[in-house]
Order: sequence, then structure tokens, then C-alpha cells
Amino acid sequence: MPRPPAPFRDLASFVRALEQRGLLRRVRAEVDPRLEVSEIVQRLVREGGPAVLFERPRGSTVPLVMNLFGTMERIELALGRHPAAIGQELVEALDRLNPPSLRAFWAARGVLARARFLKPRVVA
Repeated sequence: MPRPPAPFRDLASFVRALEQRGLLRRVRAEVDPRLEVSEIVQRLVREGGPAVLFERPRGSTVPLVMNLFGTMERIELALGRHPAAIGQELVEALDRLNPPSLRAFWAARGVLARARFLKPRVVA
């Protein structure tokens, strides 16, 4: 089974990839994060619109990005492949592991090796 592509290194690289593909819009005007942002994003989600980066949310120095996974295209981009393919790989690995044996673990070693990266990481 071919190894899936490497995931994005961090959120910033994923946002850059979205922008390069025309799947992200920037809002440079100051917006109220409680009222305006929610209305804008709600409309975008309903329309299957792009992800949006609010550069100046009122009361914050940190930009706000939303609707990153609002379409299947963006989900596939983030995961590197279709979610169904990941699910199928996991089901097949579980099937190979039953009944448990050394041979079964050896056959599923690739999936098990990648599974060690499923836990969340704390980064600076």
C-alpha cells in the first residue's frame, strides 16, 4: 500500500497552501469577533465559500482564521487524501489484526507505525 503524502508542517503552511489555490480570502478591515465574524462565516459555510483569514479582529493582535475545513476539497488537502481512504485503511488494518498474532502485527506494521503520530503535540 503506498504511503500517504506528508501532512502540512503547521497551520501557517496549510493556510498558505489554501491561499495559493484560491481557497482562502483575507479580510483586512477590523471586524468584531463576536458579531461580524460569526455572520460572515455563517454565510460562507452555507454557500460552500472559501476559508477566511481575519487579519484584524477587534480587541486582539492575533489574526483569526475560520472555515478551514468547510468543503471536502479542503479536508482532502489537509489530510493528503480522501477521508474514506483513511477509514478503509484503518478497517483493513483491524481486519488483519484479528485474531492477534505476530504475523498480523507484522502485516499491519506500516499503519501501526503511522498511528504513533496520532496523539496531539504541544508546540511553542
